[in-house]
Order: sequence, then structure tokens, then C-alpha cells
Amino acid sequence: MHTAGVDLGGTKVQGVVVDGGGKRLGEARGRTPTEGGPAAVVAEITTVVKAAAKELGYRPNVLARQLATGRSGQIVVVVPYLDTPYFAELLQAIDLPLQRRPLALIAQAADVSRAVLRIVHGGLALAGHGGDQLGLHHA
Repeated sequence: MHTAGVDLGGTKVQGVVVDGGGKRLGEARGRTPTEGGPAAVVAEITTVVKAAAKELGYRPNVLARQLATGRSGQIVVVVPYLDTPYFAELLQAIDLPLQRRPLALIAQAADVSRAVLRIVHGGLALAGHGGDQLGLHHA
């Protein structure tokens, strides 16, 4: 397990990453901001710690981040068929803008006249009732 430490002084911010035995694995240094208030200091601390972790080749664990934030980064679309041109084009139109964001599209074929989908942690719940059209409801 790795631990990050920060030394915040009047003129410098120094970050270090150590292993479980205290061995230094990464180190970085920056200047303590004199303007911008606490937000600028926090931003510099973040920059220094990330730079120290980068020396290790550290990459954030996406699954751990999703668990910590309660956000999956996934958009679920339920359609009656995946193999028809109309729904294929629809899914592509939804997916293209998502590619520029950290979001993934999950497409599911189901009988939407009876489909009920609830997305936990906020967002939209899709529900179809009998032969009614699929409606959007706030979760």
C-alpha cells in the first residue's frame, strides 16, 4: 500500500509517496501560492501529489473511483431490437457525444412495452406500462 504525504510551507509545497515500509517511491515540489486563497493552495497540493504519484507510473483505478463517487459513468438505453437500422442509428447518435466524455453506452434489447429500468444513484428511470409509449421519469 502506498501513502502520500505533503509538507506545506510558507514558500514550498513538497509531496512524497512512500510504500508500506516508508521507502520513498516518488517525490515532487512546487511553490506555495501567494494569491488565490485556499483554493489555489489546494490546487497546488493536488498538482504536487499527482506529480509524485506519476513517478510511480500510478494510474487511478476507475472502478474504485466509481464506487467512491457513486457514479457509474454509464448510460443505459433499452430498445426493442438491436439489429434494425433505425435503432442502430439511434444508438450511434447517442454514443457519438458520449465518446468525448468519460461515459459509456450500454445498449439492451428488451420488450419495452413491459420494461422497467431504474438507475440507482440518481438520474432517470425508464418505464413502459402495457402498450403505452416509453416514458421518462425522474428517479
